[in-house]
Amino acid sequence: MLSIHRMKLVHILGLLLVLTHGSVLSLTINVPSEQPTIQAGIDAAMTGDTVLVDDGVYTGEGNRDMDFNGKNIVLKSRGGPEVTIIDCQQAGRAFHFHSGEDSTASIQGFTIKNGRQADGIYSGGGLLCVNSSPTIIGCVFSNNVATSHFCTVYGGAVYAFGSTTRISKCIFQHNAVWDYDLWGEAWGGAIAARQSMLAIDTCLFIGNRAEHGGALFASEGSVLAVENCTFYANRTGFEYAGSTLFLGNRFTPDISTATLEKC
Repeated sequence: MLSIHRMKLVHILGLLLVLTHGSVLSLTINVPSEQPTIQAGIDAAMTGDTVLVDDGVYTGEGNRDMDFNGKNIVLKSRGGPEVTIIDCQQAGRAFHFHSGEDSTASIQGFTIKNGRQADGIYSGGGLLCVNSSPTIIGCVFSNNVATSHFCTVYGGAVYAFGSTTRISKCIFQHNAVWDYDLWGEAWGGAIAARQSMLAIDTCLFIGNRAEHGGALFASEGSVLAVENCTFYANRTGFEYAGSTLFLGNRFTPDISTATLEKC
């Protein structure tokens, strides 16, 4: 049998583990002072932690094609999107959520630019959500693109499939999606949603373009709730293709819905 003193020691050590690694206290991991890249900061974090990123331009391996790996953490910039930039350099997208992250997983205060995703039905030039539901707040998506040869592509900046996601106080500017050969389809210059529910509020959409749905596209039972947003100079490649919004697939029956309020 354990002695009383040893039992007390085990109990104290257990409490310390809970306090340091459990839900009582969360950690803040600083990039780049503690971890060299944003992905390294994510890898070092546990659910409930915050990864705080200093001002700067983040490029290269570890700063693109990033994955939360199922952790519900907060990824936040210290100084905001004007001074904290993820530049994918047209070599991949910034983020891929696909491990069931919920709404407490969030990205806050970054510029995400020059993302590129080519020839994949799971597109999303800047950010892809598959069966995951992160929250995106205060970000700028700029000059991201999804392209294809002979393949359907979705979402120049953001593509959500089977997801419930909130996007708030973001700017989408000059994102695009297109099919080079016009054999496939290109949907949603800024945001595309399939089998998803998106709440989009207080966002600006300017100069985005696609073959269908210059700013927004939704299909396969998706629901869009759009509020307090501004749409300016978004465009499509075809007549009657919805420079602001295209609902439904041209080829199959669809029951997607959208509400736009105070836009």
